Amino acid sequence: MKHAGHQKEECKAVDTYARSGLPSLPENSYKLAEDTGGLRLLLTVAKGARVMLRQNLDVSDGLVNGARGWVEEVELREDEVAKIWVRFDRDAGQKWCHAHQTSCVAIERRSGRFDGKDGSRVQRQQFPLVLAWSTTVHKSQAATHHEGVHARLDKEVKQPGQAYVALSRSPSMRLLTLECFNQNSLVHNEEAEWALAKLKLQQLKQAPPAGDKHLGEVWRKLFHVAESREVLEQRVR
Repeated sequence: MKHAGHQKEECKAVDTYARSGLPSLPENSYKLAEDTGGLRLLLTVAKGARVMLRQNLDVSDGLVNGARGWVEEVELREDEVAKIWVRFDRDAGQKWCHAHQTSCVAIERRSGRFDGKDGSRVQRQQFPLVLAWSTTVHKSQAATHHEGVHARLDKEVKQPGQAYVALSRSPSMRLLTLECFNQNSLVHNEEAEWALAKLKLQQLKQAPPAGDKHLGEVWRKLFHVAESREVLEQRVR
């Protein structure tokens, strides 16, 4: 067994027909991993690459679709990639590492199925990883990128809340840059605006606790609403 170091290694998928086990040609596949069970036809990796997991391996351990990390090692067996060792972010895979007494997780080939262009069911064997130097707004939900965010708000960003999700992944304005800005990407959700107005109105109707001056002051600071009651009532009609 030997290791690839920083050399780039190509991992080609192995496609077979699910029923017969016979090989399925690459022409019977699709370009996007979303159309092939999350598994790419060709994955190129090297030590130091930024990658994202595309299948749920262990939800309780944080090894889920969308988990990201860094390739620590590419392990070879007979000049073929056998394992890709990944150190995942946010302590994902810690249970696996503890059980195997390692500092990173060994990713091996997994199976996925999809309907080929000829209509037949195809089974693919491939490492469930994709390069993740960039990511989609959808995949970045709930993440905080402490190193900063470089975002594109182009014509593809058109759903309510997408622009907010993209920009709010950065912990500060100082670490946020925009490569592209389309004003039409700022789409608000009327139902969300109505729900927020209703919540604020409920807060206005609540009286602060009686008998404790300090607690009452804290209450007013926590539930301070800038809009007047009349404005909020107009919004929730």
